[in-house]
Amino acid sequence: MLQVEKLCAGYRFGDVLHEISLEVQDGAIVGLLGPNGAGKTTLVRTITGLTATHTGRITFNNIDIQKMPAEKIVNHGVIHVPQGRMLFPDLTVEENLRLGAFRQSARSTYQESLATVHRYFPILKDRRAQPAGVLSGGEQQMLAIGRALMAQPRFLILDEPSTGLAPVIIDEIFNSLKIINKLGVMILIAEQNANKVLEIADFVYVLDVGRISHKGTSEELKKDDLIRKSFLAIT
Repeated sequence: MLQVEKLCAGYRFGDVLHEISLEVQDGAIVGLLGPNGAGKTTLVRTITGLTATHTGRITFNNIDIQKMPAEKIVNHGVIHVPQGRMLFPDLTVEENLRLGAFRQSARSTYQESLATVHRYFPILKDRRAQPAGVLSGGEQQMLAIGRALMAQPRFLILDEPSTGLAPVIIDEIFNSLKIINKLGVMILIAEQNANKVLEIADFVYVLDVGRISHKGTSEELKKDDLIRKSFLAIT
């Protein structure tokens, strides 16, 4: 389980996050909604050790990871799929996937993990010898998630996975996330696409200017008038 308690974090000019508390239970999918500038990416980067925490506490499976360097957090199975995908465009699809298996525990199961990724995203097997930079946006997002899966995550964190993608590709990716979750991987999704998040998430937090403004189950938030008007375009 991930627990974030009274977290304040940000950059040299000041805090972006203010008194953030949230948790992701074992086996759960949790959504993190909010407009641009709400602090979603900063929160994701703070959990994964890429942005400094000023006050508060972050624990994963009762281990304090707040001050850990990012590479040690990864070794605990916390794997981040960043906004923008951050692939190596000149390397092939298979080479990008191979880089995902850098954890010592993942190297011995490389072939098994690769077969799993190909099962979720068959197009990556077809494109395995092509440079990542020539893939479509949807294929690149699949590759970014596939690379994360090669690290054998216990907790998968995705930042805006639907950005710039066609609705049919978004559906395919979110359906894959549901399957991945059923195999025992905790998932946190930071997104602006509220409809898709509320379809699959067990629990959802809403960020507004660095603070949590709403929280509840997907069903509870679907019934909230402000959420319906602000995020679901329902009046």
